[in-house]
Amino acid sequence: MRTSSALFTFALCTVASTSALALGSFGVRLGTGMTMSDPEPKKGDEEPTPIVAGLAYRIDVIVVGVEADLLFHRFSFDKSTEDRLALPVIANGSLPLVPGFVALNFGAGLEPRFLIGADNNGADTSDNFKSMVMYLPIFVGAELDLQLVKGMLDIRYERQLTPHVKGKPGEDARAHEVLVMAGVFL
Repeated sequence: MRTSSALFTFALCTVASTSALALGSFGVRLGTGMTMSDPEPKKGDEEPTPIVAGLAYRIDVIVVGVEADLLFHRFSFDKSTEDRLALPVIANGSLPLVPGFVALNFGAGLEPRFLIGADNNGADTSDNFKSMVMYLPIFVGAELDLQLVKGMLDIRYERQLTPHVKGKPGEDARAHEVLVMAGVFL
């Protein structure tokens, strides 16, 4: 009898907390970082600087969760830009360092990026780029839970999986990005 009442209490608490967390939380993400091309760019060419900003949605259940973002992603060169809409979906885990307050987060997922536009010295160069590029994001970060709001700071490594320039596949450089991403969730 005691075992069945203990199991019933555990199931009731788990279902209640899971249903409350299943609504998820909305937030914003922003970040910047650096890009490294593979192979290295020609002498005199610079590496682009990525800037990222957008909306995010997280569903957390105990120590695992999923985050889906809608991000504006801009590569800035000296005289040109490439703008893309990024839609990363990332599965994540959490390791509480101070339970209910500070946690270590980690995860990976897939991130398709869709071309919005590109220019070089004011001239439209969108026709030179593929409309969709796929990336593999891997991250580690910290989460500060203040009950009403969660603050997050992540370091994301993103590996380009598909080419982004139209033309011969052997001529396309792949990018590695290291981004520092901040997020606030309600």
